[in-house]
Amino acid sequence: MKTAIRIFGGIIVLVIALGAAGVAIILSTSPEEIRDFLAAQVKEATGRDLVIKGKLDLEILLVPSLVMNDVTFSNAKWVSAPHMLSLKKLEAGLELMPLLQGEIQLTQIVLIEPNIQLETNAEGIGSGLKSLFGGK
Repeated sequence: MKTAIRIFGGIIVLVIALGAAGVAIILSTSPEEIRDFLAAQVKEATGRDLVIKGKLDLEILLVPSLVMNDVTFSNAKWVSAPHMLSLKKLEAGLELMPLLQGEIQLTQIVLIEPNIQLETNAEGIGSGLKSLFGGK
């Protein structure tokens, strides 16, 4: 019985240590680094600009989350509106274990005051995300 308690106690200590290490890694990343990383990844994937003008926070609770304020995503060049999407605030929940391995997996996305501008040109091509990846 004592051996089982020691093993269980060791597992609990290991889980707490891994959680603390994860929190330390996440907190050591500056908001500017996160902002630059997100903008670069979106630009690479879509060819469009993601701009986070407002405050960017990484919140560590039971579920880590990324909170971005005053966010815009640029539109196709031929569209009259400069931004396809603008938000007062974006909140994204993150899975902790994949994050510790350098992967981003979202648990939820909350858009606060979204303004979405979608247009279709004369050839029937839309300005939305689907058009970025070969669809109409």
